[in-house]
Amino acid sequence: MGSSIARYTVVLGALLLAAAGPLAAQDSETNPWQLRLRGLAAVPDEEATISVIGGDVEVDDAYVPELDISYFLSDQVALELVLATAEHNAVAVQTSLGAVDLGSVWLLPPTLVLQYHFLPAGAFQPYLGAGINYTIFYNTELP
Repeated sequence: MGSSIARYTVVLGALLLAAAGPLAAQDSETNPWQLRLRGLAAVPDEEATISVIGGDVEVDDAYVPELDISYFLSDQVALELVLATAEHNAVAVQTSLGAVDLGSVWLLPPTLVLQYHFLPAGAFQPYLGAGINYTIFYNTELP
């Protein structure tokens, strides 16, 4: 299931990127949409200890492409939807049994951000954003 979701995500991203050319070519005053492709680092901050066999849990980092779609409500205010998916592997380390594979999981953390753009017409366009996230875990594989 996880590979098919990842495949659909890649296809959706490719289709949206194909549409991005015509969107970017239009005048920003008449087109409120913006599409971007960026890199995303999913860096878990795990804090788990294992009491029965001792040790700690380590979860690997993931570096993945990310697609975001922004809609400008005005020159200075926009809503942004951030889309990416990543796989993480977990291992119990420093246990009495040595390293123990705990399995893997894919996550999809869609995030909706409200942005305020300070200098919308400048060459440098800083903005401040705050948003909400709901992470969906899928394709969990246990050893």
